[in-house]
Amino acid sequence: MRQKILQMELSTLKSNFNPHFIFNTMNLIQSLIVQGDKKRALKASSELAHLNRLFLETSELEYINISKEIELAKKYIEL
Repeated sequence: MRQKILQMELSTLKSNFNPHFIFNTMNLIQSLIVQGDKKRALKASSELAHLNRLFLETSELEYINISKEIELAKKYIEL
């Protein structure tokens, strides 16, 4: 029962976190475009797409390996 509750809490955190993160990242990309920094805007949109793909690949898994977790953390920090 405790494990199920923890899984539900994690799922709730992920669903609340993702829209806010995407909103902020899209604002960043828009700001870069307005500033004329096309190269950084393209890099940021590419990184957002990659990070979202990683989230999708791991969202249904009960556990992910440490290398995937590190990759997610690095992508998040880079963005």
